[in-house]
Order: sequence, then structure tokens, then C-alpha cells
Amino acid sequence: MPVVRTPAQLGAVLRHTRVALNLPAADVAAMSGTSAVSLRRLETGDATAALRHLFTLFDELGIEMQLNPPPDVGSIELPAASSKPKRMRVVR
Repeated sequence: MPVVRTPAQLGAVLRHTRVALNLPAADVAAMSGTSAVSLRRLETGDATAALRHLFTLFDELGIEMQLNPPPDVGSIELPAASSKPKRMRVVR
């Protein structure tokens, strides 16, 4: 599995896995304690500020996230990661 670098890539993995396992969005939302609308937003990469900050921290600290979906899911093609913002140093 490739490295997941963006909320959109994470969403693609979530959606592909859910569909491959033949699970309706409403069921997955109920199982995870969220709404179907929130699940849809995650699956489409419509990230919350907290999720965007998390991926920014991963990038800045050099942390890589790799997800291993269940074997039944098969290969997942991730959307391309957008260009990274230029890193800035904090001036003190």
C-alpha cells in the first residue's frame, strides 16, 4: 500500500474499502458513531481543520502513514497528492 499523504487519499482508502466489503455508508456511519454525511465528507477528502493539521504535522515531522486494508479489498489507487506548501521557519 502506498503512503497516504492527504485527507483525499485517506478518504479514497476508506471509500474503496467500504465498497469492496459491500457495506452501505449508513451502516458504516452507524457502526462508527458518526453520520452518513460526515462519512461521505471523509470519503471525498473534505477534511476538517483538525485532519488537515494532522497531515501537515505528519509532513513537517517526516511521518508516513501506511494503511493495510483487509486482504479482500485488493489494490487501491490513490489520487495524486497535491503539491506541498513551502515550509516556513518560525522567526524568533
